Formats: sequence, C-alpha cells, structure tokens
Amino acid sequence: MRLIPILLLLLPTTTLADTQSPGAARFEHGFFCAMEPISFEEASDTVSGTVTIVADEPIFLAPGPQVPAQLGIGFGVIIQPLPQYAGPVTISVQHPPMGPNGVTRQSWQADLFAEDSTYLGFTFEQRYEVVRGPWTLSAQSNGRPIYEVNFVVTDPARLRPVTCGEQVPLS
Repeated sequence: MRLIPILLLLLPTTTLADTQSPGAARFEHGFFCAMEPISFEEASDTVSGTVTIVADEPIFLAPGPQVPAQLGIGFGVIIQPLPQYAGPVTISVQHPPMGPNGVTRQSWQADLFAEDSTYLGFTFEQRYEVVRGPWTLSAQSNGRPIYEVNFVVTDPARLRPVTCGEQVPLS
C-alpha cells in the first residue's frame, strides 16, 4: 500500500487550477497521435516559421496535462468559444528552451467561431521540439484570456506506452 503514494510523488503533477477557460463554451485538453496536415500557414513568431493545419479534431489518447516526450505526439485543446470571444485570437505556447536559439515562447494568429469547435495545440514533428518540462498553451481575444492550460511533457517511460505509426519513444 505504501508504494502507491511513492509512485504518485514521482510523476509531475498539475491540478485543476492549472486550467482556466473563461472564454469557452466547450473545452477539452490532452494528447494524441499526430494527424496528417492538410496545409501550412505562415507564423513568423514560431521556430519553424509555420503552423500546421489539420482537417479534424484529434481524438485524445489521454485527457489532461501529462504528455509523453515523443516524436509523433501532439497535444493541445479543443475549444468552442463563447460568442463574445469569437473572431481573431492570439495563440501562445510557452515551453522550456528549444532549438539552437533557446526559444521559450511562440505565438500565432487564428480565428475562432462561436458555432464550431476548433483544435489548437502543438505537435512534436522534429527532435529539437521534444523538450521535457512545463508547457503552457493560451489564447487571447482583444487582450482578454480565453483559456490557459498547463501541460507537463515528461519521460515516456513514466506514462503508459504510446505507439504512433513508426515513431519510437525518445529516451
């Protein structure tokens, strides 16, 4: 019986207080296997200079904040904004230092529609993107917060095994 509390202490944790979604009628978060892109949009305030557009909402393999540090994994939110938050929004991602310049924040513009749910998030497509530690995804509309959610990207060995296509967990 004493083993369970010890194991729980070994895993990074977050609480419900780590998720805020005042501008959302619908809000879900978690991780999934990367989806096939349908297009790319220019996003100058990102390391790659683009954001990937996918056709559908992902099916989360696990809800919540824990994300395996593994190529081919995506994580983020599915949101349907309240009507007063619909329109152009700024999406921000804060994370541990990434890439040759040690970037810790990326952002891009998107449009949210009150009648539709939208997926917004991040996918590990390149090895330099797979950085462990705390990640925060947020969105603002005219300076008003729509949501903020904290994720913990962690050693895949600490979570249940995930196989996405031919990708192999990074150790």
